Amino acid sequence: MERDDKSLEEKKYIETATMAEIYIQAKKYQEGLEIYKRILAKDPSNSEIAKKVEELERKLTKIE
Repeated sequence: MERDDKSLEEKKYIETATMAEIYIQAKKYQEGLEIYKRILAKDPSNSEIAKKVEELERKLTKIE
């Protein structure tokens, strides 16, 4: 059986809301925001994730 290296490379980690929260708890807000944005791009109707994106963008604006 051949190994599909490209698939493995693309799946370095699973992007979930939980993963985003781990980044946020570690104060890595930009990384968490990027994951949330990718989740939202896949599911634009997810209002919970949309709200988290807005909150993080506001937070990052205040930090900068």
